[in-house]
Amino acid sequence: MNVFDNLAGALEIMLGRDHGLQRLDLTADGFWRSFAGLGLMAIIDVAAFMATHPQRLTSGEIKTVSALQYSLLSVAIVLIAYGASLVALYVMCRSDHTRTRFPVAVIAHNWATPVIALAFMPLVVMTALFVPADGGSTLGGMMLIGLLAIMVIVSIRLIRIPLGISQLHAGLMFLGVAGTSLVLELWLSKTLGL
Repeated sequence: MNVFDNLAGALEIMLGRDHGLQRLDLTADGFWRSFAGLGLMAIIDVAAFMATHPQRLTSGEIKTVSALQYSLLSVAIVLIAYGASLVALYVMCRSDHTRTRFPVAVIAHNWATPVIALAFMPLVVMTALFVPADGGSTLGGMMLIGLLAIMVIVSIRLIRIPLGISQLHAGLMFLGVAGTSLVLELWLSKTLGL
């Protein structure tokens, strides 16, 4: 299978279509190749972070660091938090059924990362460039709430469909995964001054 089939399969899963799994390369080699999705996501995220760096620097949101340093550190934080979220997901896979399907979830998540990054890059850049840093914009708040709602729905689907579990079970697992990722990402960002 090629990269585009895997990306299309991940997108279909994100849209709630179970048959998206059929487009993913679910072989052992496909598991390892799916990490290329993280590379694609990193390229997209570096571009977004570079585009928003000047605004975040002048607003005082970040310390004085170069755009490249800021971008690479930010992507490293995202990747570390992503890895921790997968560890959390594995820990929550208690049954034999979910443990055996865990690699499928990793493949789906890995290919979903560039799709998510590309889909939300314009919103992230527009928010950073046009919404005041003090959060005083109603439009910015509405955009953020909408973005978060979409991310919750998509994330639950990326757990539910590959693991073959109920919506409620996937929702509960999402809380653990998101909590792990968010706490680690915030702590690393604060520690590194980003």
